[in-house]
Order: sequence, then structure tokens, then C-alpha cells
Amino acid sequence: MHFKFHLIGLFLTRILQGVAVSLSWCVLKAPLLRLIFATLLSLLPLSLATRAALAQQLILNPVGLPAVIGAGVGERALWSNAGTVGGVAVDIVAEMAFAGRDHVFTTGNGQIQITSRGQDPHFMDFYLYEAGTHNLTTNSGGVPVVADVFFQINDIDGPLNEQVYVNICEGSVEFVRIDRGATTYRGYIEGPDANLGTEVFYLAGDRPYSNQPVSGLEIFYPQVSTFNFGRTANNGFLVLLSNPTYDEAQTYDLQCGDFKAPLLQDDLKEQVLGEPVVVNILFNDSVATENNNAPANNSGEPSEYAKQAIDLVPPTGALNVVTDSQGHRVGFEVLGEGTWSYDDLTGELTFTPFAAFFAAPTPINYRYQSPIILPSEPQAYSAPAEVSIDVGSVGLLKLAQLVDLNLNGYADAGETIAYVFTAENFGNVDLTNVQLQETQFSGKGVQPVITFQAATSLSPEGTLLVGERAVYTATYTLVPEDLDTTITNQAEVTAQTPGGTNVSDLSDSENPGDGDGTPSNGPGEGRDDPTTIYAGSGPDRGDAPITY
Repeated sequence: MHFKFHLIGLFLTRILQGVAVSLSWCVLKAPLLRLIFATLLSLLPLSLATRAALAQQLILNPVGLPAVIGAGVGERALWSNAGTVGGVAVDIVAEMAFAGRDHVFTTGNGQIQITSRGQDPHFMDFYLYEAGTHNLTTNSGGVPVVADVFFQINDIDGPLNEQVYVNICEGSVEFVRIDRGATTYRGYIEGPDANLGTEVFYLAGDRPYSNQPVSGLEIFYPQVSTFNFGRTANNGFLVLLSNPTYDEAQTYDLQCGDFKAPLLQDDLKEQVLGEPVVVNILFNDSVATENNNAPANNSGEPSEYAKQAIDLVPPTGALNVVTDSQGHRVGFEVLGEGTWSYDDLTGELTFTPFAAFFAAPTPINYRYQSPIILPSEPQAYSAPAEVSIDVGSVGLLKLAQLVDLNLNGYADAGETIAYVFTAENFGNVDLTNVQLQETQFSGKGVQPVITFQAATSLSPEGTLLVGERAVYTATYTLVPEDLDTTITNQAEVTAQTPGGTNVSDLSDSENPGDGDGTPSNGPGEGRDDPTTIYAGSGPDRGDAPITY
């Protein structure tokens, strides 16, 4: 596919060159030709860009000894037919870009090899060219080939005698991959370093190895025709460039943000009452925001490693704590509130409330375990960040009482029923747009109008601060058709949270004998009994006195 689009690009280029000459005399006079010419011109940049857009992975081939020119800084080597990219054969050219000694480009076991001439940090630049197009002697020519370059450097001997350096925050590296079973040291040098001239991630040996792939790393450079890395080692120590072999399920992928000084930000999420709430806790932390290095490391998202390096800090008294294979706490239960669980594949933290819990849960903390591993030092954790859940919750109570004007103990037409409504904010956020309305009313007269009276924190009508109560009243005038019937009604309070979530509650009756007989303010089962009054009209009709 890559080669096919290369030919298309060359073909279009040749066509356009011919068309430009042969049609130039009539382009301005012929609208159709003018349209064709413009279309062909628009295809040219597309054809040239296609090769980069469709870059495929570099597959390394077994190689012979390279051609080598020069020594020390500026030394160059060319390995012929060193790999393929989408079926196109490529030569790989290496140049010693930074060194204090004469390190050696060679071949070992059919693989590109760099042999150290002693402890000396050195960096190499590598170039991909279509096979046979680059002149090593004159350092000229060469058709660059864009590829996803993904290779392995294994067998990092130790302890600390061999190190590999990667410019992980420079922008060309998407990630480095390390086997979970590796015990190698890893760190980050803030730059510019006096010896290296740059800031780098480094992997260092911690014991003598012998061709053990898990003692190395894999590096991914997407969409490049040139790449680099550095190293240092004792005299005679070598590294080989190999195709990747790590089992992805048994590795960590690390990115720039993992090695910057960790700074975790507190998280706040609003919950829909009674429903699970999911918080992406890492996306505002440095492990994500430091991944802002274009073009390859600019996702602004946490790495695979970062998601798996989170340790929850349960509040005192938490139950049923769950840990993962790394010893990180990833779940627990808070008595009377609900369960917290962390998904290390997505970086999502979920709070699931118990069925009867309708308040804000106790805030919890989490921390991040640094990937840096150094001799005789424990793997450090970041300072913790707090996760809080905002919950909008409102409740409503309703009381009804006959105003017996003639004190005869019975209901008469023209007498009234007084209603008192108490709305309360049970959540941990202020509520606005607070409104009350009747949802059912069985009286035969004019439905009562609900009127705001006052709030305990002196909030104006329509606002309920956290923990605040507001009182509303209404009056209903009995008509003859109401007498000797049960008048039933219920109201509903609605409000909005700062996040725009709508909350509501049906009133529960404060009248004795209604429903379960227990006034219960707030959401939940058994807390929404309608208010009833039997309007008995007098003993001459065999009725009992008014009841509530």
C-alpha cells in the first residue's frame, strides 16, 4: 500500500508537469479545463502527504556488517536492506551525534549493534532511506521513508554499568514499554544535564544479565523518518536493535507525564441522586497534562502506567478493602454510604451509593506511585488528592389543619384548611430555582395557591442553602361538595444544582394516620405519603368530627 501511493504521487507529479505546459495557453479560456487543472493541483499535496499519513511499521531485517565512515562525533554507518516499511526496502543510517569516545557501530547476531568504548554518555541519530538511495561517503541523497518505528533494546547489563537514554518529553516518542517483571532501575534527569546536554528518561541495569529481553525496553516513535536514543556502558558492553517481542499484557507503557514531578489536583463531581457517579480522576493531573509534547506525545491523557499506579486512600472505618496485584488499594466500602471502585484500565473512579443513601458521601483521597526506581530507595508516592462528590437533595413535608371558625368541631362550607409546607436542602450544594406545586388535589373548590413565607437562613424565594429550610403556606376554602368527603392532596418541590441537575421530592404528610404515620423528609421509599383530611359536616348526619 505504501509503495502504491508512492507511485501514485510520482505519477501525478509527472502528469501535472506536462499538463501545466500543454494547457497553460487555454486554461484561462476554457472553464472546464480550468476546473480539471485546479483539481489536479489539489491532488498534488494530497499525494505527497499520503506517504506520511499512511506510514506503516518498520520491520527490522537480519543485516550484515555496516559500511562505516569517520570516528567519534560525526561517525556514520549504513546497514543495507536493514528493514521494510509496507513492503519498501530501507537502509538504516546511524550518526554519532554526541560522544566523548570512539564508540563502535557494527552488527551482532544479524542485528544493528552499538558497542561502548567505556563509560561515556553518547547519543545516536538514525535515518530511514529507501534502499540504495543514500550516499554514505558524501552524506547526500537518500529518499526518506516515514514509518512507525517500534523497536527493542534488550540486555541492559548492570548494576548501573549500562544505561539507555530516551528523550521521552521531546515530542517524537509516544511511549517506552517495560516488562512488568523487569527489575531494572529507571529514572528521569531534569535538563539540561551537564553531561547529557538534555533532559532524559533513563533505564539502568541492576544486576548482570545475559540476553534477557525483560532487562531492556521498547521505544515507539510514530510517523518518523529519523529517531535517536543514547546510552553509556562499560568498555565492550553492547546493545542490539530488535523487533519488539514483549507481551503487551505483561508490560507497562510509560510517557513523559509519568516522570515529571507529580502534581495531583482535587476532583469534584456532581452526582445524580441515588445513581452511581464516575470520576476521571487523572485527566487534570500532571500525569496527563504533561503529555503535551507534539507531535507524538500530545494526547493530554494519562499513560497506561499512570492508570495502573493509583492507590486509593480509604477514610477511617472503611470496610472490604480490595487490592490489585501491585498492592494498590482499588476498592472499599464506606459504612452506610456506598462502595468506591477504581478501574485501572480506564482511570475511572466510581461511587455507587447504597439504596437508602441520599446524601453526599465522605470524601476520599488517592495517590500516584512514581515509576522511578533507584538503588536503595523505595518507590515514592505523590502527595494525595481529594475526590469529593456533590449531591443535590431536597425534601418536602406537608401539614394540613382545619380552621374551625365556629368551633363546633366539624367542617362547614366557607371554613378553610390551612396547609404548611417545609422544604429542606439535604445535599451539600446550594439549590436554586426552588419551586413548589400541587401534584394532586381532590377538593371541589378553587385549588389553593402556595405562597413562600421565609427561610431559616433568610434566603430569598427560590434559593435553599445547604441545610436550610423554607416555609410555604396555602389556604383552601371548603365548598358544600367537599363536606363528608376525604380531601387528599400532595405537593412536589423541584430545584436545580449548580451543575444544572434537576432534583425533586414528593411531600410526605405530617398528619397523624397518613401513610406509615411517620413524617419523613427527603427522598426514598415511604417518604411520599399524601396528606388527607376527612371533612365531616356534623353529628346530625352521623358524621364523626374532623380528622387529620
